[in-house]
Amino acid sequence: MKRLIILLGLAMCLSVAGAVDRSYFIQDLGQVTVASPTSDVVDVRGLINHTFQYNVNEISVNVVMRAEGTVDGLKWYSISDVPESTTISASDLSSDSAYIERATNRSLSLIRVILESASGGTPSVDVKYMGNN
Repeated sequence: MKRLIILLGLAMCLSVAGAVDRSYFIQDLGQVTVASPTSDVVDVRGLINHTFQYNVNEISVNVVMRAEGTVDGLKWYSISDVPESTTISASDLSSDSAYIERATNRSLSLIRVILESASGGTPSVDVKYMGNN
């Protein structure tokens, strides 16, 4: 019995020690294109502030991006702090620029990013995510 209690105590310590700190989380969401407009989907439970970084790989285009979230994994909606999708104009871009979009105070299960449209070329957009609580 004493060995069982010690083993259970050790297992509990290991499970706590191996827990992931969800107070701060960074993830590469992959690359979106016109042909493949949806980013990777990421579990963001426990995080309420969401920041998306868009690196547009072709600076002579205009792109419209939309950060989306869901609670149930079925119905997705725009989560940006501004009500409309984010338009990144060619005039806003340079070879070393990135564009940031934020969604604050939102409790979600999953997030993703959609490339809604592009004009003036066929861009690819690298998407990075950072969340915190």
